[in-house]
Amino acid sequence: MNICTSARVAGMGYAFTGVADDGSAIEYNPAGLYRINEYYMSIMHLNLGPEVMYEYINGALDTKYGTIGLGLSFIHLGEEEDVSTGFDYLDFMSSLVYSREIYPNFSLGSAFKFFNSTIGEYSTSSVIFDFGALYGFKFLDLTGLNEPNMYVGASFKNIGSTFEYGSAQEAPPLTQRYGLSYKISETMTIASDAIKEANVPMKFGFGIENITGKILNLRLGYQ
Repeated sequence: MNICTSARVAGMGYAFTGVADDGSAIEYNPAGLYRINEYYMSIMHLNLGPEVMYEYINGALDTKYGTIGLGLSFIHLGEEEDVSTGFDYLDFMSSLVYSREIYPNFSLGSAFKFFNSTIGEYSTSSVIFDFGALYGFKFLDLTGLNEPNMYVGASFKNIGSTFEYGSAQEAPPLTQRYGLSYKISETMTIASDAIKEANVPMKFGFGIENITGKILNLRLGYQ
């Protein structure tokens, strides 16, 4: 549930809660989805290890009633591993997201998720919720743009019921994220995140992004 779904987010050290201006907001801060103009779509394939594949697709559409997003993800074994071992493994999650600007430059967002996991002979399902907030304002503005140059955001992820695999139970990885982003210039943004997952020490992410054009963008991050 906390697998990175974006090369951009990974490149910025996972500091995206206060940025949240593309479809990745579905996973990191649903409140930021309102910043998308018109529509957005992305597709990702990731090899997590020997014969373990991860597929992800998301999209968002801006409407006069708010922004609506949809995300679908799968984790599955490759065909060779599945056939040779006879072991079935599949995680599936669908996300329906809504975001709206409540006041100028202040937005709220929520995600409704359905999760299903199959491990061997066991299968379990759960309904999960995410919530987020994002606020933008001007602070030591160096951009000269008629828009906020600083954003603060927070999100609370994976609020839901436990999974049951036979007699074993597992809780969703409840995650809190707090982020800040600052636009240095029209093309450059710096960001930082504090991330707290259940039963895991607090982590911090830092990133910088320079949008040089439509084809090549430069990013540097650390967590």
